[in-house]
Amino acid sequence: MKPAKRFFKKYLLSTLIILILFFILNIILICGTLLMAWNNSTDPDIPVQTISKNITLNVDGTISSTDYIENILKNKSAWAMILNEQGNIIWEKFLPKELPRTYSNLQIAKFSRWYLQEYPVFIQEHSAGLLVIGCEPNSITKYNFSIDINYIHSLIVGIFLMICFNILLIFILFWRNTHKIEKSIVPIIDGIDSIAQGKPITLSETGELSSINAELNKAGKHLLQKEQARAEWINGVSHDVRTPLSIILGYASEIEKNEDASQPVQLQASIIRKQSEKLRSLIADLNLTSRLEYSMQPLIKTSFSPVEIARQVIIGFMNGPIDNKYSFDFHSSSDMIPVLIKGDTELFSRMLSNLIQNCISHNPHGCEITVEILKENDTCIISVIDNGGGMTSTQIEKMNSGVFPNNMYNSNGESVHGFGLKLVYQILTAHNGNIKYENILPHGLKVILEIPIEHIDPHEEKLS
Repeated sequence: MKPAKRFFKKYLLSTLIILILFFILNIILICGTLLMAWNNSTDPDIPVQTISKNITLNVDGTISSTDYIENILKNKSAWAMILNEQGNIIWEKFLPKELPRTYSNLQIAKFSRWYLQEYPVFIQEHSAGLLVIGCEPNSITKYNFSIDINYIHSLIVGIFLMICFNILLIFILFWRNTHKIEKSIVPIIDGIDSIAQGKPITLSETGELSSINAELNKAGKHLLQKEQARAEWINGVSHDVRTPLSIILGYASEIEKNEDASQPVQLQASIIRKQSEKLRSLIADLNLTSRLEYSMQPLIKTSFSPVEIARQVIIGFMNGPIDNKYSFDFHSSSDMIPVLIKGDTELFSRMLSNLIQNCISHNPHGCEITVEILKENDTCIISVIDNGGGMTSTQIEKMNSGVFPNNMYNSNGESVHGFGLKLVYQILTAHNGNIKYENILPHGLKVILEIPIEHIDPHEEKLS
């Protein structure tokens, strides 16, 4: 659920960033277009002030101009004239022949703002009169605007508000669509997560994604039926094998202890008994790991001392039919004696038994097995150590990653590291613990179990 919400938040944020970049890009494009239009403009860019300064009214009333003015006007395909107060031309340069030589005040007032016939003109006051500079027809467009300043202010504010409103509207529409998609997708993601955990799902088969929901419901139902059939098969096989296995163990034990039987027969009976006990243990592990995997094993949690349980497990091995080439040692810190943890005592004992049995099974030439229990903050640290052959670095890496082999035996028929340890991993996970494997020097294996210590109210314990 949380990863899905983080995904949609990132999606919404990325959408907002895309919108901002979109508007920035459009502003850049608009500015670029205006700049390109300005650079390609045919505006003659007449230097009216410069031309006016280079025209001189002489003392005798005549008007003279420099060659600079003539060059400018030629280059710009323009013309110029000066009108006196009566509207008569008293100086001209490149003036078109079709234009009048005398202008009334009304004519001057008209072309000063617009055009002189089809020629766009510029007006400049000069000491000699009125300077008029004309350009080629259709080279410049002239407009005359008179707009109220309040209208301009309102227009700017209105455009700004319109842009903000559009951005907000787009963002709301994106958020609405994202929220709509999220409401449809999140149940699907939760359903996939439930299927991965082996839980039943019932998704609504209505709406836009109803077909996906329907297929997920079918897949979830099919997987549950398949896994249930597998668990029931394992349970049935375990139950069916239990009786004949008990008979084999019983007869093998009787033959092994029968003094009338020959030595080779007793040895063969001993081998049959040991292998049958191993088979019984493997079947029990298989049944239990299946139940834990599909949450079919109810945990009966009580408060118990891990030190006491560990002692009982070790004593059980020492009093059992175990070879003298295996030795046991047990250490616990003094602060662990009063510590209690909450869990299933039967599963906890099975977990320690599997770890010790793993040391025995994979070190046929014998080894020293040490169990240590320490307290570190609010955590109980249990270490099972042997000085046997250890594991390869690849096996260590897989075990620490929670990856276990699918096969219980290798190509030589020997049991491999993993199946019994998978059960240890499952039991520890059910107790909210962690496990770590590491090789020790010069040789051997160390398995570290970390189980949280729950602070138990003594009054609550008395009531229970």
